[in-house]
Amino acid sequence: MAGLIALFEANTSPQERDADFQRLLVSTSHFKKLELPKKQAVGRGCTAAKLDAPSSLHRGIIRNPSTGSWLLATGTVVALQGNNDPHGLLEDFLQGYLDQGVKVLDRYDGHFALVLYNGRDGSLSILSDPMGLFAIYYARRGGQVLISTSALAVAKMVNPKVDTMTLDCFLRTGRSYGEKTLWQDVKKVLPATLIKISSDQFEEREYWTPSVDEHIAHLKLTPALVLADDKISRNFELALAREGKVWSDLTGGYDTRVTTMYLDKLGIPFSTYCVGPQGHPDVEISKLVSREMGWEYFPYLLPDEWGDEQFQWFDAALGRGDGLLNIFHLTGVLKLAKERSAHSFATVPVTGVDEWRYHIFGANTLIASTLSRVNYDTILDAKIMENRSP
Repeated sequence: MAGLIALFEANTSPQERDADFQRLLVSTSHFKKLELPKKQAVGRGCTAAKLDAPSSLHRGIIRNPSTGSWLLATGTVVALQGNNDPHGLLEDFLQGYLDQGVKVLDRYDGHFALVLYNGRDGSLSILSDPMGLFAIYYARRGGQVLISTSALAVAKMVNPKVDTMTLDCFLRTGRSYGEKTLWQDVKKVLPATLIKISSDQFEEREYWTPSVDEHIAHLKLTPALVLADDKISRNFELALAREGKVWSDLTGGYDTRVTTMYLDKLGIPFSTYCVGPQGHPDVEISKLVSREMGWEYFPYLLPDEWGDEQFQWFDAALGRGDGLLNIFHLTGVLKLAKERSAHSFATVPVTGVDEWRYHIFGANTLIASTLSRVNYDTILDAKIMENRSP
């Protein structure tokens, strides 16, 4: 997981912006538990910085010296054609955006948040991924636009009031919807959205919407399965062949077995793992399948003393989840992800809300509950005690 921040304020010098920029940078670093960067990017009326993590795929700042443009990328960007080198594809993306504008996004996919400065016209753009799974937030304060991958850091800068309606919705359903956060004036960039900021405009537009391919929709079962196999194989190769060895989250479910099967079929190096106590059906099925297939397998279990130890992880869980996730669950996720990172950084999950390197179950995509009340006793009992050894 990586992070980024940016501050836009028209007709100001870097020196005039620096105090607020540093406050936003330090807060983001604190909440996301990332080291402060040594370099920053400066444009006309804007300053930005990238906070890399050990697992970052796209590192540092991508620059276009001839135009003074630059690009910061978090998450995972995939080029659908041509160069898929993590650094090279971003150089191509930046040049393509300067030449073609938002149409360049037709050639890319992934889970990402981008901040791009166009040195030709002095504009700053924020871009979210098509599904909005890698969150990026912003707030407007007077003439400033404050941008960060930490909602808490942005909220701290603008001291907003709590959005009581969103908070009530979140407590009842486990979700915040659309651009809403728990704070007034702090907004999440919507999926497939480009926000372009300049001295005289703040333009928001959707660059992609899902559509039905009539040819595919009318395929019979056998050709549909052949096409699906081809698409899955191609996407796995594009996204994962460059990663080296990856983790495959293998449980007792059919979806995880299919995902791991494709890794094996395509020759992508991987190790399987499952989280839970010995004897749990998921653990036993995962272990059995891995043994029969000859896959390297690792079981993971929280320690017996986790009920006491997990309190040391609360601060990290609150910041990493932006207050939108159950910290009792998230502490265990962070603990085990750190252990796995000693072996390999990238994880291939299958729930549709995880990301390959963002180990917080999407941070913004939560499973809704059918209950209208929050039972904190149940949460405490289940989340502190789960995964402990018998």
